[in-house]
Amino acid sequence: MKRIWLGVFVLAVVVWAATCVVSVYPSQYVVITRMGRPVRVILKPGPAFKMPWPIETAIHVDRRLQVTQVSPIETLTHDKKNLVLAAFAVWRVQKPLRFLSSVGDTKRAQVRIGDMLASLLGNEVASKPLNAFISTDKGSQLKQIDRAIYQQISDRVRDTFGIDCVDVKISRMLFPDANLRHVFNRMKAERNRIAKKYRAEGEEKAMKIMADTDLKVRKLLAEANRKSLQVQGEAQAKALRIESDAYNKSPGFYRFMKSLDALKEVLNRGGSLVLSTDSPLFKLLEGIRGTK
Repeated sequence: MKRIWLGVFVLAVVVWAATCVVSVYPSQYVVITRMGRPVRVILKPGPAFKMPWPIETAIHVDRRLQVTQVSPIETLTHDKKNLVLAAFAVWRVQKPLRFLSSVGDTKRAQVRIGDMLASLLGNEVASKPLNAFISTDKGSQLKQIDRAIYQQISDRVRDTFGIDCVDVKISRMLFPDANLRHVFNRMKAERNRIAKKYRAEGEEKAMKIMADTDLKVRKLLAEANRKSLQVQGEAQAKALRIESDAYNKSPGFYRFMKSLDALKEVLNRGGSLVLSTDSPLFKLLEGIRGTK
């Protein structure tokens, strides 16, 4: 009987001594409390030691990223339009001692952050018109709202709960049936405005291209006319030089060739020809008949 009691005692001592060893995982903080009061935090993964229970106890705190989602809530915009939004926040415990003393555990932290996110989301939506949420421009204020909510939550939970807020996003946006027609009309107006802008830019570019083309055509035509006149002038000058040389060499023969040219021009026209006896053409014809 004594051996049984001795065995029980030894087993109890072993179990009691085993409470001095704590396993620390990479995904956890371990907070050591002494008589219920936190005294230290173990960060390094692996086995760690503490005083036996009930003198010291170990509380495990998850240090991984946590996601708090807010179910779709209906709220009013600044211009009194109903809007249904859902959002989420990503966070993790940064200061485990403050976290335990303020919220206690992850479930309570989820509730507190969810309430805070829903409240800030409603406040931000109430300060913006509906157009801020349905604009097709890059300047849509959704990202600004995300940043504003993130900044406010981040400051609050870091100082109050020892939590590091990583990100906040609006995950879903719905419009009640009463607002759908307004939303569609707004989107249609935005698209029409963008289309008109593109058309105006296209027409402006087309007019610029046409003006540049007309200018180039006028320049080309002016250059071609200038070269044509230059060539004509050079040809006429050359022809005059040739005639002048021919006249200087043989004036009589030059006059004779000119008379032949004039006679050919007259005969090519057809009809009757009446000449005076004093006409050079008559004398030319008379000379030709005399030669026969």
